[in-house]
Amino acid sequence: MSSQIEIVQQVAEGDRVVSYIISHGKHRGSFYGIAPTGRSISTSVIRIDRIQDGKIAEHWSVSDAAGLMQQLQS
Repeated sequence: MSSQIEIVQQVAEGDRVVSYIISHGKHRGSFYGIAPTGRSISTSVIRIDRIQDGKIAEHWSVSDAAGLMQQLQS
């Protein structure tokens, strides 16, 4: 799956950066056993990064995996 990343919103406070990201792409390869469909798909992610010395020291994220799987199987 090739994709483009869109940062919809990003907020920083202290040593944390929170990003709301939407990835857009086409399903061109096998993904969790689902054969390529060629369909346009998108999925959203909210990620939190802790920054230390100018680098990401820790990372947490939540993604809409159920929504992505629905798009691939419909």
